[in-house]
Amino acid sequence: MKRDKKYKLKLSFPYEAIMALLFFSFMVLVCLWQYSIKGEVEYLVIGSGGFIILCFFGWLFNENYKSLVIGGEALTVKYWLWFNSITIKKQDVKGYKIKETYTRHGLDYHIILVPLKGKEITFIRDSYANYERLEFYFKKVGVHYIGTENINSPYKHVLAMITIWGTAISAMLFFLLQLFKLGK
Repeated sequence: MKRDKKYKLKLSFPYEAIMALLFFSFMVLVCLWQYSIKGEVEYLVIGSGGFIILCFFGWLFNENYKSLVIGGEALTVKYWLWFNSITIKKQDVKGYKIKETYTRHGLDYHIILVPLKGKEITFIRDSYANYERLEFYFKKVGVHYIGTENINSPYKHVLAMITIWGTAISAMLFFLLQLFKLGK
């Protein structure tokens, strides 16, 4: 009996996610430690704000970094942070679509898995090492292509350039601000 080949969508190592989660965890711990020593309520306020940001980033990174294993008659989506997974049978999948969206790199395309029931599962290009193979994997196992969702704005290329330049300019201004602080 021949075993079915499993296709895996591999995660890129989430350096930014780990650094952000460690930073805000450290901030919350320092605030709690300072509150226990000094007893000032301001540390609890800052710590609770850090905890809210930590929860938000945890949810965001859990949605962005998920792996996909396609094998046999099922597709398994494994979430990175909470270690939970969803298994969807191939007959319960309506198909996949490609969605045009704005990113810090300009216009980009994300692949979205559309189940018959439940919410759509988005796979973001920057989160995966072998993202360009995902569409091939879907075609190989028989997941149907539904179509493409394009941005209908006539100014989409202008807005894409604004996001690219805005990202670059904000990074340069932040660096310049740090230089001014050092110069004082």
